[in-house]
Amino acid sequence: MRDQHIIGEKLEFCAADDLSFGPGLLIENCHLVFKGEVSKLFMVGVEIRNSTFEVQQQLVDQTFSNVVLDGVSFRGVYIGCRFGLGSSRPTTEAKIRNCDFAGAVLNHCDFFNCQLQDIRTAPWPTFLIPNPSQHAGAVEQMKWEGDLGLIMEVYADTSNDCVAAVGHAEMLVQEYGGSVANLETNLRAIGVLPPAI
Repeated sequence: MRDQHIIGEKLEFCAADDLSFGPGLLIENCHLVFKGEVSKLFMVGVEIRNSTFEVQQQLVDQTFSNVVLDGVSFRGVYIGCRFGLGSSRPTTEAKIRNCDFAGAVLNHCDFFNCQLQDIRTAPWPTFLIPNPSQHAGAVEQMKWEGDLGLIMEVYADTSNDCVAAVGHAEMLVQEYGGSVANLETNLRAIGVLPPAI
């Protein structure tokens, strides 16, 4: 799909479909549904406005490069996805504005080209590390259980352009060991989560 303006439609896709979107594609007031395993979604030079973006199976390692996301609600599970990333030869300047990820599960995801107030995530056990590179020193000082320290250092060892890194505590503990309590305590200590009441 490219060089089109699509308004007010439910668009359903499966893995067998051509999942190339853009350039010159504007999608408004639509519900995009990706059924089945999606491993080759290619989006560049796309604007999605006031729409719902739903994956019915995990979307893994997807980069939303040179994509404008404005007023988009996300549903489903997103692992290792990068939102708002630009490139050296943009067809569309990447932006994220007023997007709602509260209905989605995010883990190992990063955000670029946005303001923190423009992204809404689910509550704990989802956590958001603002400007993660600024927390690198504090992350190294913490005592992490299991291999949680390794992944938290990866989160913090990112470019200064990264506005936020988002993880899911229960999924991280399942993958790297340790405990949710240790992760929560350390995130509070470095100021990522509010102090316990």
